[in-house]
Amino acid sequence: MLDLDRYKSLFGYAAGTTGGLGGPVVRCATGDEVQAALGSKGQAPLTIFITGTVTGANSKAPQIDVSGIRDLTIMGDGEGLDATNVGIRINKRSENIILFNLKIGKIEEGPKDAIGIEGDSRHVVLVHCDLYGDMAADKDFYDGLLDTKRGAERIAAVLCKFHDHHKACLNGSSDRDSGNRLITFAYSWFDRIGSRCPSVRFGEAHVAGCLLTDVEGSGVNCRMGAKVLIEGTTFRRVHDPVCALDSREPGLWTLVDSQAIECNWGQVSARERLATDWASTTEFRVPYTLPMLPRAEAEAFVRRHAGLLPPGAVVPLPG
Repeated sequence: MLDLDRYKSLFGYAAGTTGGLGGPVVRCATGDEVQAALGSKGQAPLTIFITGTVTGANSKAPQIDVSGIRDLTIMGDGEGLDATNVGIRINKRSENIILFNLKIGKIEEGPKDAIGIEGDSRHVVLVHCDLYGDMAADKDFYDGLLDTKRGAERIAAVLCKFHDHHKACLNGSSDRDSGNRLITFAYSWFDRIGSRCPSVRFGEAHVAGCLLTDVEGSGVNCRMGAKVLIEGTTFRRVHDPVCALDSREPGLWTLVDSQAIECNWGQVSARERLATDWASTTEFRVPYTLPMLPRAEAEAFVRRHAGLLPPGAVVPLPG
């Protein structure tokens, strides 16, 4: 098994997450086998190693249900969990979970999220995941790629790729979904997206060393008083790359070593904000340190390494 401990310096707000480290490894080839392994897990740590393709045909439910479970890793083999119509829902105070090298998209049933985290679940980390949709579909046909809500906190997405989807990452389901939301996006790529790259209501977020390309609606959307540090991040051909849209109250952002290239801006109401002057609206810093590359190096690093990790590959991580 791959030693995921080498990625821990990038976990940010989810620092301390260890997943199924120290427990047995169970190999599963279908969605039903994964659900059965979760059902019999018990209290000990567990790693579930996906060896097949999870589909609606081999899964009784439209999502893998991770409810009330802690100390778990679900990982793919380099081909990834290529799950069409089968997402992952983490709920009911689940804790200390790592999702590694999984490919999930086009979820048409159930909650319709590729990965949904809610119900006071915490310390959840995605590493090298590939989450996708279909921009040719109606924008409300699918839901999110990574959505967190209802008490979910201390979440991180590391070296993930979110692509070809209308609504990428919603953090906070409404203007009433308040809480101390804490989330880190480190060296991840949003490509050919409609909006929510990410969208953050309340709490704090860190967008570190990320790349946004060809985003049609809006990029980093800071809402309802959320404080977002955007560091070492490149925006290319993004409409409203940094903004505060579509909520009763705006959020705040701090821009550090970030750049908007070939981007454009729309019109907003009196209660909304755009970073047209590319100036920070607050001086916010996160309570941890990530190994940061200069912006141009971070863009090249993300283009090369974000998304699925091929079998046998080792990424030369920053720091």
